[in-house]
Amino acid sequence: MNIQTGLAQPEASRMTSLPDLRSLFAKSQALIESAQHQTHSITLRNTTNRMKTILTVSVMLTMSLAGCGQQTAQELWDKADKEQKAVRKLELLTEAVELEPRNPMAYFKRGVLHAEYVLQIRDMAASGYSVSNDLKDEHYAAALSDLTKVMELDPKFAEALWWRGNARSYIAKGIEACTDWKAAIALGYKGDIDPTKCP
Repeated sequence: MNIQTGLAQPEASRMTSLPDLRSLFAKSQALIESAQHQTHSITLRNTTNRMKTILTVSVMLTMSLAGCGQQTAQELWDKADKEQKAVRKLELLTEAVELEPRNPMAYFKRGVLHAEYVLQIRDMAASGYSVSNDLKDEHYAAALSDLTKVMELDPKFAEALWWRGNARSYIAKGIEACTDWKAAIALGYKGDIDPTKCP
């Protein structure tokens, strides 16, 4: 369970890791070298050479196939866009962040989802539903963290500033929201500033 999001961790990869494959190869190589030292017969050398070739090809094939089952961040985003269950959508976006931790778009997509949750929770509360402020605060903190990370990775990502401004406006942080919105527009983002929030 992820303490920050309260979500189950994505299913662990079933693929053999590169260090495990290297360890397997090293052990197999040691076994072959041990066999070579025990006897120097031509038959054993030929067998050993064949074993080396088979082992090398097997390890290379396994290593190339290990990456085949891994999804790209784009595939995870596409799945998240189609996903109806909010928790699963968040899990997919988190997998994309873990897969490409230096990709600002990975954080952006997850940050926008958190910001949308903040808006929904705020609107539900305004409609008289009993909703936890803690839940809204958790999503707000996650949105702020992700969208700020986007700006660290790509300082000209204007839409991330715009969405961070939106998230701030959802919890009545008008001055900070205006600062983000104005900065986004200065970077070329086409959006209307809410006149009730910005003087």
